[in-house]
Amino acid sequence: MDSRNDKIMGSLLGLAIGDALAAPARGLKPETIQQLFKQMDGFKDVRPFLGKGVKRYRMRGLYGAQTQLALAVCDALLIDKKAGIEAVAERLRELSSGGPEGRFGMYRSPEGVCVRALESLVNRDELLDCELKSATLSFSTMAIPAALYYQKTSATLLRLWLETSLMMSRHLWEATGAALTGFATLQLLDLEAPSEDETPERVAEILKAMIAFCAEVNATFKDLFPEAAAETNEKLFKGFTVTLEGLLERFDEPEAELFAWISKNASEFAGVEIRHPNQGHPLTLIPLALILLSRVHGFSSVMTQGLNMGRETEKIGSLLGAWAGAWYGEEAIPQEWRTGLVNAREIKSRGKALARKGNANGLKELYELESGATSKNYQEEKKYVQTPTTRKASGRDVLPDIWSVDGDDDEHKKPLRDDPIQRRKFERDKARKKKDRRKNLPSDMDFF
Repeated sequence: MDSRNDKIMGSLLGLAIGDALAAPARGLKPETIQQLFKQMDGFKDVRPFLGKGVKRYRMRGLYGAQTQLALAVCDALLIDKKAGIEAVAERLRELSSGGPEGRFGMYRSPEGVCVRALESLVNRDELLDCELKSATLSFSTMAIPAALYYQKTSATLLRLWLETSLMMSRHLWEATGAALTGFATLQLLDLEAPSEDETPERVAEILKAMIAFCAEVNATFKDLFPEAAAETNEKLFKGFTVTLEGLLERFDEPEAELFAWISKNASEFAGVEIRHPNQGHPLTLIPLALILLSRVHGFSSVMTQGLNMGRETEKIGSLLGAWAGAWYGEEAIPQEWRTGLVNAREIKSRGKALARKGNANGLKELYELESGATSKNYQEEKKYVQTPTTRKASGRDVLPDIWSVDGDDDEHKKPLRDDPIQRRKFERDKARKKKDRRKNLPSDMDFF
């Protein structure tokens, strides 16, 4: 296989593998990970630990929402070509529909911020008119397929990175984090896999390029999205530049001191206490991933090291997996991880299509792909989890559909699964109906 194609395949496959490896350790402290799993060096069976540290069942090798968001962008690029974020939104909305009882559509373990963003997207006509302003690096993986498709930086690609992120959150750091994620992926694609001695120097070069790129991101953000920029103070515009410059200055310091600085720096900018570099924040997770990439050599080693740290494992796992895959290539990923990943064949087919920028013939439709995996995971979960599970991802229990009315038989008229165009149209029309009902409700109605 061509070296560049191998790296593109490695990046997309690495993203999904990192996400799947990370699932059992999500939210756990390092000490708990060591007690339960010894170390995160493979796909773990969570069944013995349900209710004893692990809260949610996940099949071995099954990825979650981080990869699903990326696959929505991937399929929009491959199938709809230059349709832009409209095609991405269609797939995200589609995955929000159906699904097992008590779950958010076909998404697997989405965090609360992700659920709120998707709920808003379902009922929103103007895609960039997003009210959510979160900075959690929840949507950075959506930049990776675009990087792998275009394969070089351009004004078109930067705009797509920013628009894709702004569709989910209006926070500058979320958008900048996504753009930097995609930019670093491109930098790693252009570098040969390093020797162990070369690794720190190569990452330092990427870090310097990322610092310069921050200025371009800020200027583009102000130019293309003036309303969002008007809501953003200058301290936020400086956040990533100052953080990456500070990281470069301290690049050779001991790991413990660097981690402490990452947390302190993010706390000062965010105005809230951040105690760990692997907490869910753009100003912590991107610097952490760069440090791990520079100090640990090889795909499997860097993944194990990052996931052993616990907490936001799915974010750091998918980010590290995409970056390490882009640097070391698919062949560097352990064979048991490549074969143990659920839907590996379909993801590899998408990687091949990204490498050649098209010819998506034969790809399994995304909704069908994800609904199959979600349903199987749910059926297995029911065997091992005795108590009913309730969705908490959006910060509340699942509520009945209070907007449905008698005689509304939309569900009975739902298009067949083998007609994706009609199904997406149906879901969009249904969302608009619900929105109209909200507008027409009496103001004194009280449901709670």
